[in-house]
Amino acid sequence: MSMGNRRVMTAMRLGDASYYTFAGLSLPESWKRDNADLLKDPPRLKRELVAKHFADWPKATTDLMTKSDGEIYTWPLHGISAEEAGWETVPGVTLIGDAAHTW
Repeated sequence: MSMGNRRVMTAMRLGDASYYTFAGLSLPESWKRDNADLLKDPPRLKRELVAKHFADWPKATTDLMTKSDGEIYTWPLHGISAEEAGWETVPGVTLIGDAAHTW
């Protein structure tokens, strides 16, 4: 897992020795609609994402994306601040994953 500057790239090994690779970016909500043609061309999509958003990352990390095969899925991820969530901050406690869901 690599993170920085509102970007993330992660690889997760599965039981069959294959990997899922994930990339996360802060993009406008309209990005998926505005790039519909790009999403139909996975090799080009991967090259453009690396060139535009991960060019300053080590090649060993970006190879996780550019050398991957298989389907590409896109979905929005939304976040809210602690103030918006309506809970009080507790020193020494961090909620992650399902524990951080507010519903």
